[in-house]
Amino acid sequence: MKKNMKLRSLLFIALKLALPTSALAFSNAENKADILGLGLTSCADFAKYYQKNPAQVESAFFDWFAGFATGANGAMDVMGHPEQKKNLHMRPADTKRFLRVYCDQHPLATYLQASIDVMLSLPDLIEQPTQEPLK
Repeated sequence: MKKNMKLRSLLFIALKLALPTSALAFSNAENKADILGLGLTSCADFAKYYQKNPAQVESAFFDWFAGFATGANGAMDVMGHPEQKKNLHMRPADTKRFLRVYCDQHPLATYLQASIDVMLSLPDLIEQPTQEPLK
């Protein structure tokens, strides 16, 4: 549980370092954007867009996810935490289904939050050595 909280924090930092850009942005009070991209779309809006044009919408959002995941892994290296990198070898169809199901179950969440949940579900890229019990 503690590892997931640390990883969630690192993923958020990675997001700020490596997020692909698009027309959407989150602006603070000074009207300065610090987060950009389709990940800011609510899951409810993703579902609405998906219903209108499933193939194109899912492709665009999955491309955003792929950029986010790759950038998050790269940021782990930059921040000196290569042990936190995730194995991105996954079947796209399974990942797309995970993202759709997450959004169906969490309509008020953002696509970013769904993407972070996918990342947390993936195995580590580098297997962590198991500690032997003390004798």
